[in-house]
Amino acid sequence: MTIPFLIYSLLSLPLHFGLKKLVSSAFVSILIVISATILTFFIFFGSGNHLYDGHILSTILTIVVMIVTIYEFISLERHVINLKMGLSDNTKNIPVETEYKFVLSVLGFGLGVLFLANITGFIIYDSEGIDLSLKITSSILALLIYIGTFLAVKSSLISSKNALRFLLLTFLLIIISYFLTITILSKLS
Repeated sequence: MTIPFLIYSLLSLPLHFGLKKLVSSAFVSILIVISATILTFFIFFGSGNHLYDGHILSTILTIVVMIVTIYEFISLERHVINLKMGLSDNTKNIPVETEYKFVLSVLGFGLGVLFLANITGFIIYDSEGIDLSLKITSSILALLIYIGTFLAVKSSLISSKNALRFLLLTFLLIIISYFLTITILSKLS
């Protein structure tokens, strides 16, 4: 199951960026990317085991949403820095508050998908013979960091620059968790 993970991870940002330029709406762009991810996953990679497919899809959606969120946070931070320096970005006629609300809503959606990925992962890999302590630890740590980042951004306790750092750490933990699962399952086969 490494192939769909890599395909969607590599294609999500260019697809979002291209669609955002085409439709000039980040919200519509991310909806199209998420819909295309779900549709193509079930067409090309669905196995018929709905719980397993749901876990893999929610993990892939978590990564896709996190990649888009990191890009949008970088874009927001660049917009804020340009405004502070007095530079006008003619292509950005969107207020910072609107961008901030969009990033916050994407963060919230990503939190829900990450939570779903964790729950389905614990249901699927509920086996005493498999040592999943590292996967469970990194998954729960990623979820806690993501929840903390979401709440801190929502209540304006941290800047977007620091939120971006925490999201990158969460992204790294999810990737570690995913590849630990692949390694453990390949040893069992």
